[in-house]
Amino acid sequence: MSTIAGLPNWAEGFHVGDDVFAKAWEDISPHDRSLLKTAIAFQFHLWNTRDYCETREKHSRREGFATKLHSMPAPWVVIILAPGFSSPARLLAALVPAMLAGTSPIIITLSTLPSAVCVSLELAGVEDVFLMDCTNAKSLVATLNAQSEHGCLVLFPWDGSDQPSLSSINETFCGTDQALLKFRTWQDRTHPRFLVRAWPSENDYQELLRNLRWLHPDAVMVSQKDENTADCAFTTDINAPAGAFTKLSLGPGMEACWVGPSPDFFRIQSYAAFLIPEVL
Repeated sequence: MSTIAGLPNWAEGFHVGDDVFAKAWEDISPHDRSLLKTAIAFQFHLWNTRDYCETREKHSRREGFATKLHSMPAPWVVIILAPGFSSPARLLAALVPAMLAGTSPIIITLSTLPSAVCVSLELAGVEDVFLMDCTNAKSLVATLNAQSEHGCLVLFPWDGSDQPSLSSINETFCGTDQALLKFRTWQDRTHPRFLVRAWPSENDYQELLRNLRWLHPDAVMVSQKDENTADCAFTTDINAPAGAFTKLSLGPGMEACWVGPSPDFFRIQSYAAFLIPEVL
């Protein structure tokens, strides 16, 4: 039974059963599960948790303003996994911030879930996972949107040669129905580019490549001469400057870590501002 208020009854027929997650758990080695646990812990370290409603006020007669900020979790978050999507690292980088923001994400997969993705959802504690076609998925999003236009849609496309194109996934959920354009959307970028600057040994390097193939099956490895095109660099130098050439630098054991949307993306913020008469 779903924990999401307002979810239509017909959606329950598409719930992914516990047996699917149990089998996936057995399919994934303890080593690989530990990589995913590190990724989840990293998200807690990266973002400050704030899963409640809050109002902050600031009154400054010297500056002449009174402001008020109200922040609360988005009423719904739907994460769409396109057919073929199989990157547990990038899924967790969007899923965990949504949970840290105080939301209860709904996962909709458009094809059978790979074991790596199943285990990621299990470790994160997500219960609302549905296997639907595009038509039913869009109907579910439309139902939630009719209840509140302040939700969030997260898209994980997969543009393999035998899968629906990235553009077709976008058009299905964001391209034609104007009623569905009022919520916020965030989209994963496929084919991240990785650079390895230095690694302890050849055996460790091969283990790194093996882990990356499992965590980011669509990844592209680049050489030193193309380091300015890399999305992420792996290095053993803890003093490596962040963002020198890449947006993200990771050390040993951090292969499953990634940076996606911040928890603030999954929160609604409203402001009020007034002038304060200057005191003479």
